[in-house]
Amino acid sequence: ALLEVGGETFAGCLRDPARSVWEDAKLRGVDFRAVGNEPPWLLEITRGGEMRMVTDYGAREVSVPTPDPETEPGSSRTSYASDTPRVSLRVELEAKPCTDPMSGERFETSVTVVLDDEFYRGCGRPLH
Repeated sequence: ALLEVGGETFAGCLRDPARSVWEDAKLRGVDFRAVGNEPPWLLEITRGGEMRMVTDYGAREVSVPTPDPETEPGSSRTSYASDTPRVSLRVELEAKPCTDPMSGERFETSVTVVLDDEFYRGCGRPLH
């Protein structure tokens, strides 16, 4: 791609799909995003909005209102728990380094998700 701004030309612009999905989430107002593997999954948390979990290669998508976070005094953990008539979604964020085993990308937060009775582990980061 070629980018021209104010008469100045920038060559060699490249599309970075891994970064663009994170930037897209940020632009949509998502406050925290997490990903994991086996099977691939993603979680987006928007304060005052919803928690959205996508798993099973996109076949299952769940959205619930974002509950108030619970933080354990003196710990580096924050939890969210939402039980609705159709789904239970529990999320625990822990401020400790995490590396995605597939991509090698490093994150500042380890994430555990329980969707109904299924456990998911992965990594994430705040977007704002």
